[in-house]
Amino acid sequence: MQKKEQNQGVSVSFLDVIACAFGAIVLLVVILPIGSSSVDKPSATDAFSMSQLLLLSETIDADLARLLNEIAENRSLALSIADDAKSIADANESLAATIMHTRSEWDKTKAQTEQLARILETQEMPSGSDFNEVATELSGIPVDADYLAFVIDTSGSMQGIWGPVIREVERMWMLYPELKGFQILSDNGHYLQRGSEKRWIPDSPVNRLKAITQIGNWSAYSNSSPVEGITTAINDLYLGGQKMAIVVVGDDYNGSRFEGLFDEIEAQVENRTVGEGTLRIHALGFWNPGGSGAPRNFTILMRELTRRYHGAFVALDPNALSFPVQ
Repeated sequence: MQKKEQNQGVSVSFLDVIACAFGAIVLLVVILPIGSSSVDKPSATDAFSMSQLLLLSETIDADLARLLNEIAENRSLALSIADDAKSIADANESLAATIMHTRSEWDKTKAQTEQLARILETQEMPSGSDFNEVATELSGIPVDADYLAFVIDTSGSMQGIWGPVIREVERMWMLYPELKGFQILSDNGHYLQRGSEKRWIPDSPVNRLKAITQIGNWSAYSNSSPVEGITTAINDLYLGGQKMAIVVVGDDYNGSRFEGLFDEIEAQVENRTVGEGTLRIHALGFWNPGGSGAPRNFTILMRELTRRYHGAFVALDPNALSFPVQ
């Protein structure tokens, strides 16, 4: 009986230990977090730091966008400056060209003004002056015509002495200070001024100056035979009852026939019913052995032609003139 009581005491103690152990486990389960509940929640400090980082990131993005925009603007500005620089360079080139052109026009205008002054000086001479007695090789030429036509040889040989040719044409022209009209043709019958065909150009200092200037740049085709120019002038320009003079300017005649040419001109004169004493034909013959092929033939032709039509033939040597051959 005593032994049985001892065994019961031992059993109770064991149960107590087991119960205590189990209670301790339950207490641990209750106290300690398990699974997802064991993750620590962020503190208020961490949340504040995160918001600061987000704000800083937004600020950096804004600054980056602003910088990219400034780069784009600077690039556009650089392109604009490059375009402006090119425009300035082009403008400088254009200005330089304009200056050169203006200088050239100024020189040309100055030369034309001096030429016009000479014409005006001649036209303003006292009315008592006798133009038939000019102290030059052109003296003695009858200058009673109201209309004057120049028929000028524009061949290569004449181009070689073109400066003296223009000067002598101008001097001849000055013998007629009170013309009603004038015209200028090549020896082939081509008019100097387009649009003035078959009509007289009103005579004035301005129109004379314009014509002399145009002659300086004239290079019409020529066969060194003045007959076409003479017949064209008579057919297109002769006005019945009014006095007309033709001045033939040349240095040679390459043909070999003479009588046939006189017949062609005479036929044209009869066709236009040219009145007696209303048409004169003069000639300025340039002695140009270095360029012309047949100066003697030109002299023969012009001497007879001027004799038939009551004109004068003047022989000129470019090398003896007072200005250089151009």
